[in-house]
Amino acid sequence: MDNSKNQSPCLVAAYVESVCFGNQFNVQSLDPGNEYSCPSGNNANACTCNTVTYSLLSACAACQNGTYVDWFAWVLNCSTTYVGYPESIPSGTAIPHWAYQDVTPDGNFNVTLAKAVGDRPETTATNASTTASLTPSPSSSTSSTSSPSTQESNNTGAIVGGVVGGVVGLVAAAIAIWYFAFRGGGKSQQTPSAIPVH
Repeated sequence: MDNSKNQSPCLVAAYVESVCFGNQFNVQSLDPGNEYSCPSGNNANACTCNTVTYSLLSACAACQNGTYVDWFAWVLNCSTTYVGYPESIPSGTAIPHWAYQDVTPDGNFNVTLAKAVGDRPETTATNASTTASLTPSPSSSTSSTSSPSTQESNNTGAIVGGVVGGVVGLVAAAIAIWYFAFRGGGKSQQTPSAIPVH
């Protein structure tokens, strides 16, 4: 899974993380049974809270026969998450095409997809305006986007919308039950009457 510069996913991850850490970053090798730590504190920034860095470090762990956390655990401490890589790509490296797979739907890095897709086309400092998004599918299709998109990890709008929708639904159900139970549901009730006999 090395790029065209024969750089391992670990080294490419160090390059992309170095942008936010004063151009100095080292990705250590994993001890057996360990995984890379999730971003937290000052390390939870644009260079770490994105799908590309997550994919690169997941591949780095996989290449060492290590384990890796899922995307949702990875971004737990991130105030903002990014699909793609939001920073300028440093010179001296190339981000492989497989690193742009979209891990957000199911939260998992797909090693099989990464190997099937390969590293071409790569994203470098000179062509960083174009990124690719990969999603697992039976045909391993790919699609391109013009720029990395931002995905806010703050779900307040969705939560409020769900709560308001739920309350409206409950009120509508209560009104319907009341109407049909106490008003007869629109059926005209006829009172019995006696037919005069002549």
